[in-house]
Amino acid sequence: MFTAENLSKSFKKSIGRGPNETYARERFNEGEQLFNAKKYKEAAEKYAEAAERWPDSSLEEDAMFMQGESYFFNDKYSSATDAYSELMKKYANSRHQDKAVQRQFAIGQYWIKADQKNSDWPLTPNVTDKTRPWFDTFGNGVAAYDAVRLNDPRGALAPRDIVARAIDAEMKRTGQRCVFLDITHQPAEFVRERFPNIHETCLRLGIDITRQPIPVVPAAHYQCGGVRTDLNGFTGLRGLYAIGEVACTGLHGANRLASNSLLEGLVMAHRAHLDLVRTEPVNGNRLRKFDLPEWESGNVTDVDELVVIYHNWDEIRRLMWDYVGIVRSSKRLQRAAGRLRNLQHEVQEFYWNFKVSTDLLELRNLVTVAALIVDSALSRRESRGLHYTLDHPEIDPKCARDTLLWRW
Repeated sequence: MFTAENLSKSFKKSIGRGPNETYARERFNEGEQLFNAKKYKEAAEKYAEAAERWPDSSLEEDAMFMQGESYFFNDKYSSATDAYSELMKKYANSRHQDKAVQRQFAIGQYWIKADQKNSDWPLTPNVTDKTRPWFDTFGNGVAAYDAVRLNDPRGALAPRDIVARAIDAEMKRTGQRCVFLDITHQPAEFVRERFPNIHETCLRLGIDITRQPIPVVPAAHYQCGGVRTDLNGFTGLRGLYAIGEVACTGLHGANRLASNSLLEGLVMAHRAHLDLVRTEPVNGNRLRKFDLPEWESGNVTDVDELVVIYHNWDEIRRLMWDYVGIVRSSKRLQRAAGRLRNLQHEVQEFYWNFKVSTDLLELRNLVTVAALIVDSALSRRESRGLHYTLDHPEIDPKCARDTLLWRW
């Protein structure tokens, strides 16, 4: 016999067994109420039920994210990590992706900091096992920090050659195109005041660093030093002074340091000015003239195929990154040297057979400097600062001197 009460019970059982949008929304709303009441455990259960009852929908997407949030605020970090990961696996372009990634960063940082407090260096296996799946999935800044710590206890504050190699190794290990730099743990106003230019630049690229991590890749600094000068920036060629990254003034070591730019810009520029006033004084408004021969073009013609210049230009860039970048080897350096010899021959033919242009002069300078860097690297059979080679990974005290090469 069917009564109204029996029909009601039967209806409630039926909507609880299969997909039902109305039932799912009711559970989602209940989850919101519990979440706002800070009853995160119960909220997670309601969100999980909502997601299960209305799959492949925006409701499920929202419910999966809020399930992760409930675990996060309940300090259930392993469960939160799993929830965020499941969300981004199923909804690759989820509108909650940015926030989910931020949460994962926070969790990773928490685990690393907790490990630093509770155990001796290096990372304990449990923390590594816990964080590694996330590192493998996202290739993020905490993973890079972890990689740096495995080689240097200073972590991200280690010298830039160590940090660059750690990031490079992590990207190669995970197959990711970048790592992420995260400062979202700081107040937004602090970030905007402390890093105004970086903040504005990233905003123009669609990244709000107060809420989102910054994708970064390591940069190769191919050389420290450059044109040899005295302490006034004088090169030995009358009227030619060099300061900053183009010069070897004696202020740079085996690593680039940000403070050196200030030192070069202020100190060396001032000394170069005083030396110029002393050696090349100005008589009223008349500058002293230099006796230079007139340029003779000879029987040259206009460049017929600019594409050759641009191709060589691009090839030098790629060759230097691939063979003379962050981590070097004798075999790769020798391969680079061989290719650069061929390029030098091609460029010299262009230089003597066609009219000189800015692009051609720049290409000639590029291939000359690239060849100098490769020859210098091959001659240094050790690793020091930014020059790191797999064939000679240790510092050799006998090599603690500048490498000087000449090109005429």
